[in-house]
Amino acid sequence: MSKWSFKHMNNIFYWNYCKSMKMVYQSTVVPLYETKDFIKKMAYLKSSIQLAIEITKH
Repeated sequence: MSKWSFKHMNNIFYWNYCKSMKMVYQSTVVPLYETKDFIKKMAYLKSSIQLAIEITKH
């Protein structure tokens, strides 16, 4: 195993590590921020549906 291939392996490992960290970040941190908006949106949607049901009942 030459120095070059070792360095190359290191680069691949580093790249995969960064890629996996990015995926972890995107799958945990990002949704946490979006969830707040999601809950607001769902509450808004729910109240809109309830309002629509109330209107159609009358």
